[in-house]
Amino acid sequence: MKDFDYLALSGQHLLVFTTLHEVGTVTKTAEQLDLTQSTISHSLQKLRLIFDDELFVRSGRSVMPTQKK
Repeated sequence: MKDFDYLALSGQHLLVFTTLHEVGTVTKTAEQLDLTQSTISHSLQKLRLIFDDELFVRSGRSVMPTQKK
């Protein structure tokens, strides 16, 4: 993994990551966190840029975490 700026991570980004990992869908994550699907998608995109990794990939109607690099 490349070096990255830890200060670019916010508590919300980490909460989105852990909730998405637990529930497996953007929709359920948004509902659980009382956020919009767009906000979840934007947070995931930011995390992907920070970590230089896809983090999650689609699997049917849900998402699955990628393998650790």
